[in-house]
Amino acid sequence: MVKIVNSRGTKIKTLTDNRATTRRNARVKFKYPERRTGFERRILRTSYLSRVSISLANHRRAFLNVLIAVNVLSVLDFLLTINLLNLGHIWEGNPFIASLIVFNPIVAFLYKTSLVLSVTLVFWRFRRYKSVILATSSTLLFFSVLIFYQVMLHVLL
Repeated sequence: MVKIVNSRGTKIKTLTDNRATTRRNARVKFKYPERRTGFERRILRTSYLSRVSISLANHRRAFLNVLIAVNVLSVLDFLLTINLLNLGHIWEGNPFIASLIVFNPIVAFLYKTSLVLSVTLVFWRFRRYKSVILATSSTLLFFSVLIFYQVMLHVLL
């Protein structure tokens, strides 16, 4: 209880302190943390490719396996290209790589593998972005189709 007095000491009014009670009213807080990421906001109405990219974004091991597959397919592409060039069935479409192959095939191999490896390291660094995941999937698809084409050339020729 608090008494309010004037300068002469006469009592003006008495106030009760409601905070002094032993019982406190607990406030109920409804604060829910955000558990969604940028990819999960519209899962139900997305295409198959978007669901695959969401899965790759959530599973680091799967994304790492895709990057390893891209590098392995790149090396296989180079080896099959060298083999088909030696057989005389094809020519290299990239003029820079063609000139490196003429100069020294080992230098061309090191250049191509280091280039693909550096791009996949950039993909790994920015793996949380959907465009990077789609670019990685597109690169894997491109190398897969290219390997299939070169294997079919080996079989048919």
